[in-house]
Amino acid sequence: MRMRHTDHEPLAGDYDRRYSRSDYAGVERTLAERIADGTRVLEVGCGTGHWLARVRARVALAVGLDPSSAMLARARPPRGGPRRVAAVR
Repeated sequence: MRMRHTDHEPLAGDYDRRYSRSDYAGVERTLAERIADGTRVLEVGCGTGHWLARVRARVALAVGLDPSSAMLARARPPRGGPRRVAAVR
């Protein structure tokens, strides 16, 4: 079986537009139901950190992993931002 690979580096700048074009209410509802306050979250394939940002106020620690440096640059919180969120390649 041949594995498909997508280079996300050039997509990072416009990646978050997808969230304004589609309804992801079901995903947000599921995250709210399944992730308890004060827990630790690891998101593998976090991309730009969109979903980490949605849960970070409620969790003790949110860590995102992604192979794309460009995506992680967008996922990392700004300087002075919450220390409980990290994006790692």
